[in-house]
Amino acid sequence: MSQPPISHPPAPRSSNLLIFRSQEKGMVAVGGPYDWLEYWSSQTAEWVEWQEQNTDEYLAKIPDRQRLVKAMMSTDYPRLTAPMLENDGRCYVTYNSGLQAQPVLYRSQTPHLPDPSDIMEKNGWEMYFEVRTSFSGSAPFINNMFRDAAAAHAGHDDH
Repeated sequence: MSQPPISHPPAPRSSNLLIFRSQEKGMVAVGGPYDWLEYWSSQTAEWVEWQEQNTDEYLAKIPDRQRLVKAMMSTDYPRLTAPMLENDGRCYVTYNSGLQAQPVLYRSQTPHLPDPSDIMEKNGWEMYFEVRTSFSGSAPFINNMFRDAAAAHAGHDDH
């Protein structure tokens, strides 16, 4: 028995244009019809809630869903991103020890890349930013939060 295709709530489209400078083509206008989703607002919250309800209704119809959810949730394993070398000469990684709600941002204590397997012992790593709150619909905003935290910690706001 196959599931009917999921129907997503329509997403409002804006007529916003983003202007970029290209060495080959000069100024280039690119449509940004969904840029309103990049910033949390009552409109974004309402649309995300609508998407979540629609998705939950669809997923509730899947046979053995509870068994699948249980199997996925019992997979408690650590996750570490690839190191990112930033302009301050430090390496940054995000680490999640398992089923944490959010990853934690770590940075190297020196310009040299420490052994990532030592992150829990903090040999050469320091916790740089920890999200202590769970945000509904926050996935697109996590990278911006890390970037903004790093800029604030460094004392500048040039993003």
